[in-house]
Amino acid sequence: MTERTGGERRAFLRRSLADAATLALEAAARSAPLEPGERAATEMLEDLDHLVVLSFAARSRAEVFGVLDGESGPVHSGDTDDVMTAPGAGDPPGSRFAPGMLPVHTLLATAFARADHGWADGRDPLLLTLEAARRTATPWALCVDERQGVSTTLLADPEWPLSDPGAARDAGGRLVPLATLGTALASGSLPPVVLVEPRSLVDPADFAPAAVVGTARSADARVAEQLLHTVVDAVRGAERAGRRILFLVLARGSSAASEEVPVLVVASRVRPGARIDTPLGPDTPALLVRARAGSRRALADPQVLALGRALGGGARPLSHWPRTASAFAPAAPAGTRLDAALRTVGLAPAPAETTERALARLRAAASGASLHSDQAPP
Repeated sequence: MTERTGGERRAFLRRSLADAATLALEAAARSAPLEPGERAATEMLEDLDHLVVLSFAARSRAEVFGVLDGESGPVHSGDTDDVMTAPGAGDPPGSRFAPGMLPVHTLLATAFARADHGWADGRDPLLLTLEAARRTATPWALCVDERQGVSTTLLADPEWPLSDPGAARDAGGRLVPLATLGTALASGSLPPVVLVEPRSLVDPADFAPAAVVGTARSADARVAEQLLHTVVDAVRGAERAGRRILFLVLARGSSAASEEVPVLVVASRVRPGARIDTPLGPDTPALLVRARAGSRRALADPQVLALGRALGGGARPLSHWPRTASAFAPAAPAGTRLDAALRTVGLAPAPAETTERALARLRAAASGASLHSDQAPP
């Protein structure tokens, strides 16, 4: 028997994943007739090949999109480095970015859809989605920057066997280098759920506030823009290859108090500039995973129904997909998160230790969360 060609194998995998979702959704529908909104959500889920989720630390919606929405308030000012790491201790309270300061966020907000009310409450959308995928036996992948080489999501999971290099594989998942995300998405070799992690152990890539970064100013927004560009460029390439993607950009926030944060919804079937008035939060992607697996309760959740409505239009041609550009950002030293990660695995930070040495120790101690373990792709 001859081995399948790459194209035949990808088509087979796509049919298999789609069939599994369809069977689960049909089983849910047999319990009771679907309401119109549930039917729209079902059609959305059956059409998707991949759910891609990126979770930043929280900046407020007003800081990111307030000026774009015409809201009054001071704009970040100063030299470029100060502006892009605002706010700092001396910046006016309530100051925000002008649209031109965040061109990738702004372009995606106007070319695709965003939530009028996105919420963060300290729960990590990536952890919630990973838990839902494992409970529903949905294959998943964690995309990790190869410079960092270790999954912060797995480090944050108290039940994760960090010392077991095969832990991700045994739990139905895999670790994927960020550099290969575009190729893997376009080839159809990735599972239905793809989680993308900020590079917070190498540089403050995820909009983290100054108190978390451990510096006088907040994380460099240009680095967050770089990561967002990298992921959306990979999504665009996958759409060119015939894949259907729903890309959600959410935030974690603080458990001390809920806050309103920017939430982006990128998909070929959303209207440019669409606004979703149903609140979306950290559990939105987890609900989508459960609904895809046949949970009638998740299928009827207002967040899933809202996304079903938002993705109810015709797919736009690829020529109508915007192209983003990567921002320049100066190199930044690792912040306090690398020290915290070392402590998580029982290691003490060493004085004057280089980032590379600290990461090497972390990878060795947490081989189950490392791209450098035996389950990493070649």
